[in-house]
Amino acid sequence: MELITPSEANLDLYLAALRRELEMGEKPFHDSAEILEEAKNNRAELISSYTDIKGGRTFLDEDGNERVALPAFTKWLYTPGDAEVSGTIQMRWQHGTTQLPPYCLGHIGYQIFPWKRGHGLATIQLAKMLEIVKSEVDLPYVDITTNIENKASQKVITKNGGKLIKEFSVVRSGAEKRAYLWRVFF
Repeated sequence: MELITPSEANLDLYLAALRRELEMGEKPFHDSAEILEEAKNNRAELISSYTDIKGGRTFLDEDGNERVALPAFTKWLYTPGDAEVSGTIQMRWQHGTTQLPPYCLGHIGYQIFPWKRGHGLATIQLAKMLEIVKSEVDLPYVDITTNIENKASQKVITKNGGKLIKEFSVVRSGAEKRAYLWRVFF
């Protein structure tokens, strides 16, 4: 297994995973339908959006608020045995500080596609991303947020050295959820 950088050469592997996720009828982790549409319209722009180490572009969040994108990069977990993208992971930060704006709940966000869950892939994916962050981004630690109910993600974080920092409330799309903030030190 390896983390690969999104490119024209591997975009179709990612798009195939998004199509499969939509066919399963589950709520997709990302905006799969929108990403598939964007790939039809402008593949190059879509690919470039996955590596933006400067940040600064504006976007609308899930509540319709205009936000400024942080510097970020995305990697896809490629599993050579079945030649598919099994998950995605993103690192985001602000240059010169460990702080994040209130609308960004953590430095790292990740997912494993539903048909690949339960095989330890998220733990491997996070470990590989932490190696990259440690060598390429000047931070003493990263923060990762999980819903209180998401025991699987909490295991992934603790297996990678994460320490529980606090419990807090998150209000998104009008719904309040309880969450944990975890910290992984380098």
